[in-house]
Amino acid sequence: MPSEFFNPADHLLDLVSVDPRASQYDTSLQRVNGLTSQWRTRQNKESGEEHIASSNTVKRGEGTTSMKIAFPVVLERTWKNLWRKKDVRRPRRSELMIGIL
Repeated sequence: MPSEFFNPADHLLDLVSVDPRASQYDTSLQRVNGLTSQWRTRQNKESGEEHIASSNTVKRGEGTTSMKIAFPVVLERTWKNLWRKKDVRRPRRSELMIGIL
């Protein structure tokens, strides 16, 4: 049973994503492939199509955003977050200076 601080959104993301850890990769990949194949089957039945696409398996590293695109987005979000939370700026600056030394 989850604790009172359990975040349902995190749990949902854990259920629908592949765990990159070697010990959990195969089971999570099977779970995600099962979910996607059931979803596609349901979509095909609702639209009247009988053909199920053979490319419904998730492969490691496929479909991820490249660093060239993702890094500027993450950096911009980080700067906005730091700008909005003024009480966090000084400790973060101190962490950065300690990291450089």
